Amino acid sequence: MCLTGNPKGRLYSIAETVLEKFENTGQQPPLEDLVAGIETGHPRITYWSIRLMALHGHAASEHADKVAEYVVSRDDALSEVATATLSEIK
Repeated sequence: MCLTGNPKGRLYSIAETVLEKFENTGQQPPLEDLVAGIETGHPRITYWSIRLMALHGHAASEHADKVAEYVVSRDDALSEVATATLSEIK
């Protein structure tokens, strides 16, 4: 996974750890939190927020445009996860 970018501190590391735990437990994080995560501008948080949005399936379809912005990302990992998530939420 590439996910380049400047780390923005310990808060982002903690947030990434929390997001990974959601995937491991299968619980659904609130959609509004995932949208906020996408908007952080931090590549790893954006990646995990998009990835976890797929857990919501069609219930997250109203956010498809926001996810679609990352399909053309220069970061291969973001592009791949956005493409996969779109197929789950549309």
